[in-house]
Amino acid sequence: MKILGATDGEIADALGIKPATLYRWKKDKNKKEFCESLKKGGFVYKADAVLSLHKRITGFKYKEKKIVKEGGVIVREEITEKTVIPDVAAIMSYMTNVWGWKHKSSHEVTGKDGAPLVGGSVEIYLPDNQRGDHIEKDKKEPK
Repeated sequence: MKILGATDGEIADALGIKPATLYRWKKDKNKKEFCESLKKGGFVYKADAVLSLHKRITGFKYKEKKIVKEGGVIVREEITEKTVIPDVAAIMSYMTNVWGWKHKSSHEVTGKDGAPLVGGSVEIYLPDNQRGDHIEKDKKEPK
């Protein structure tokens, strides 16, 4: 059950015991084999989660099988190789949680020698990244 990611409470329910009994068994030196099996199951589950995250971070390919029927009769099977591109959210989650990466940045803008800006304006130029092509070009700016 630990392999499936079950909590200690769920394991206790499946064994027909109270969670307090499970905790006591985990501390009991006479239940060493039981404890080892719980730990191994948890390790396998964690390893599986890491491998799945790795696939999402790096992208992967898989084969999809489609069965084509005509008149209720199987005519052929079509196998197509599909590609899943790397998942940016998975990458950011990994970098944030494992490496402490902060994906937010802030910049303080000051005048000469750290003095506050006075009576000026700030213009920010962003590169044309081809986003927003769906926005109508002839729309007038709001006044």
